Amino acid sequence: MHSNIALTKDQEEDGITKHTGVRSCLNKHYHSVTSGYANSMLIGSWGKLTRVRPVRDIDVLFVLPYSVYQRLQQAMTESHSH
Repeated sequence: MHSNIALTKDQEEDGITKHTGVRSCLNKHYHSVTSGYANSMLIGSWGKLTRVRPVRDIDVLFVLPYSVYQRLQQAMTESHSH
């Protein structure tokens, strides 16, 4: 049964390419680094290594800089005061 639902090598490689690409892009934009792993972690089935086919999504937890939090908080406060 496991072989019927386990990811193929191509599916696993494709998923790794995609999530590291997204993570790298976020890191370049928010942290000025090119890492496909820094400031983030896989969660969900990819993080727990319980992924099965077909691959539908890959859940990533990404840590934004504190300055982004402050900017969003300020924007929310300003929108509520109007």
